[in-house]
Amino acid sequence: MEDPSKASTLSLIEFRRITECLRQSLGAFLGFEILFRLLNVALFGPIVALLTAYIISLSGDGVVSNFDLTGFFLSPTGLLFLFVTITLAFALFFFEYGGLTALSIASLHGRKLKLLSLLWWLGRALPRLWRLSLQHFLVLLAVLVPALLGVGVTFLLFLTGSDIYFYLQMKPPEFWIAAAIVGLIALALATALLYLGLRWLICVPLVLLTGSSAGEAMRESRRLTTPHRSSILKHLLLWLGISGLLMGASWLLTRIAEASLFGIAPDNVGWMLFATALIAAWQLLLSTISATCSMAFLSIGGAQLFIRLRPEIALPDFLQKEPAAPVAQRAKRSLSISLAILLIMGVGTTFIATKIVNKMQFHDDVGITAHRGSSLRAPENTMAAILLAIEEGVDYVEIDVQSTRDGVVVLAHDRDLRRVFDIRKNIWEVSYDEIRDLDSGGWFSPDFSDQRISTLDEVIEAVRGNARLNIEVKFNGPERGFAEAVVDIVGQQNFEDECIVTSLDYAGLQRVQAANPNLRTGIIVSSSLGDILKMDVDLLSIDTGTANSVLIRSAHQAEREVHVWTVNEASVMNTMIGKGVDQIITDDPKLLGEVMEERAGLSNAEKALLQLADIARHGLRGAGATIEAPRKFCSLRGLAIGRKTSPHPTGCLVPLWGMIMAAESIQRLPLTFSPSLSQLGRISD
Repeated sequence: MEDPSKASTLSLIEFRRITECLRQSLGAFLGFEILFRLLNVALFGPIVALLTAYIISLSGDGVVSNFDLTGFFLSPTGLLFLFVTITLAFALFFFEYGGLTALSIASLHGRKLKLLSLLWWLGRALPRLWRLSLQHFLVLLAVLVPALLGVGVTFLLFLTGSDIYFYLQMKPPEFWIAAAIVGLIALALATALLYLGLRWLICVPLVLLTGSSAGEAMRESRRLTTPHRSSILKHLLLWLGISGLLMGASWLLTRIAEASLFGIAPDNVGWMLFATALIAAWQLLLSTISATCSMAFLSIGGAQLFIRLRPEIALPDFLQKEPAAPVAQRAKRSLSISLAILLIMGVGTTFIATKIVNKMQFHDDVGITAHRGSSLRAPENTMAAILLAIEEGVDYVEIDVQSTRDGVVVLAHDRDLRRVFDIRKNIWEVSYDEIRDLDSGGWFSPDFSDQRISTLDEVIEAVRGNARLNIEVKFNGPERGFAEAVVDIVGQQNFEDECIVTSLDYAGLQRVQAANPNLRTGIIVSSSLGDILKMDVDLLSIDTGTANSVLIRSAHQAEREVHVWTVNEASVMNTMIGKGVDQIITDDPKLLGEVMEERAGLSNAEKALLQLADIARHGLRGAGATIEAPRKFCSLRGLAIGRKTSPHPTGCLVPLWGMIMAAESIQRLPLTFSPSLSQLGRISD
């Protein structure tokens, strides 16, 4: 008998059979994916979230944010957190991949599987899948650690001479050198991961169908796949290409539907509500189908490989059922059901949506905070930017303060003077007299070369009676009573009721509170683990990606304000207003004022349409395509809706908003993790 491992490489994975299998069993794949996602939302997600939240609570505070994250991840508790979350994520992926592979094996043999029995079978195998994920984790750790060390060493060698904001904004030669090195490390890492993928492609079916241990499955998979790496590599590359094409097709079909519906739409808010919701549902359907097809394509190829290399292995009999109706008949029935559901969603909620929209109360009372002054039109943290922000009607001016060597509290964002003054010294290494007469605005424009570095005392005098201050305290250098110095200045100026004190450093904020409990404080959250509402502060300053409706409502219930940063696009401003934030921090307070003025003239129906359009534009979480705002109702920079309204607006608000709220509820389970390297340059610090 011929050794299956020596089978012809060209015959192992056939594209024609993959497409045929996908066509015949797409309904089964979609059914499994929907059931898996529901199970993930209802069971797996909450269990993982509660488990990881418990691990975080072992750190003592129940929340870890910003600067404390690095120390947390290097601690025993942090390492345990990484171990649990990563291995469980792998196990759930293997659960999904194993189910799709089992469906593929059955389809290739002309059989069908019972989906509920399949889920039960996979659930019983979860402990073995977790042990396989543990083995994968250990191998990946051995690959990732050198790569991460390489990135860390590159950062230390090239990007620590000045403030990180300098490198991100100015992009000097050392920035590009570091970027090139990190790019090479990423390429090497991707190559290593692809190599491991070639070796591990049939690990999951070996664990599920042969009873092999994790280690045995990995060794057997390596032995069987080694002679056929070129064929497997072609399959993986083709899978990546197909996935890209599916995403593109999803985007294109959404655009076609948008153009068709909005192109024939009458100037009627009711129709626009219906059309926007219908396209959002269409987008969700397309993204689900494209994601399922992508995973199924990978799984069918793996199933073909497994059948050719281990032909004697069969699926358990209890999973299999009699052949179903012909494909065409099933497809026709599925299409009819889908269309009926869409019509029911649209027509069945018309009257409910009418009543809900007209009774809605929109929270439009949002404050304007000028980020480092009106920093889009004037140099940041200068008196010119502050006075311009006041002229533009802001509620708060956000400023960054640090201390010089002689203890003078001045306005400065970066820890060093390189970006603004071209001086390679840290702010705490120079005296105030050394920098007081330097040009602090010429870097922005020659028109501002008369600007000089301002002190906190000077700024308080300038804004008194005109605006409040959001004083961000930056604990960059040796503290030497810096927090207390800021508190003393605010107290001496009798300005406690006209300012808030914020920082990325929670320990620093606690020192501010200890020095003056009457001062309102806020934590700036760039990334966090755990429940940020457990922090003893008066307000949360968060980025727009973290600001979802559930967190905002929870914060308000806990009597905490929510400020979001840094918002410079009209569409995002509108989204944040619709979510009910208290302050929007922006470089462009003039634009935000225009947005709020435009919203003030809108009816409830128009605001509802605007909110739906913005949700659709930014995409339902994880969707591959997004919907543009209805152009017939756009005026202010593609933002606001025209004035033509329907006395009885209709639409699919109820199911769409229900899906969105459910998604956000799951997203805001006790575990919150939202770090992003790209945020380093735009944190409101």
